[in-house]
Amino acid sequence: MPQSAKPSVDRDAILRPLKIIVCGVLFVALVWHGLWIAWRVLTLLTIASAFSGALFYELASRDAPRQWTVIGLAIVWGLTGISWMILDRAYPLNPHWSGALVAADDPMPRTQCGAPPPDGLLMLFGPDAVLARGNGPFTPVRIGTCPALTMKRTPEGLMIDAFGYDSDGNVVYRIADNRFEILI
Repeated sequence: MPQSAKPSVDRDAILRPLKIIVCGVLFVALVWHGLWIAWRVLTLLTIASAFSGALFYELASRDAPRQWTVIGLAIVWGLTGISWMILDRAYPLNPHWSGALVAADDPMPRTQCGAPPPDGLLMLFGPDAVLARGNGPFTPVRIGTCPALTMKRTPEGLMIDAFGYDSDGNVVYRIADNRFEILI
């Protein structure tokens, strides 16, 4: 019996590049959380270049048709672009917030304390208020024994010193002399 005239396609020649692509996607997905966000684009380009080289070598060594090579490389770079867009939306860059605190021009709400005396300082915390006298420093908020918020009057105006924690107990921001800085 004559065999069919169809050229036989080596199944491994098709499956191995697909395995490489799947491994690349898994590599990016699993390693992504350990990467420094500022190097995200460079890391993705490096990974895509490495997988493109491996795919090209594999297909060239198996004498695969040129269109398979072009399609495989297009898939690698297409998945890299899609990964970048998805990961950029899922994990956007952290803004670098720092700078001086600016006072609001909101009207003074009514409190149970009444109007503060001329040397007094009225501190509002939601519906609650604290009234202090003098120049301070005043510490209306403490976390344990640490002063989480300290205020004092200076010739330049009211100066704030504060810090805040995340859920793991790490200090994530600090305000020193009205300068806000994120520490993470």
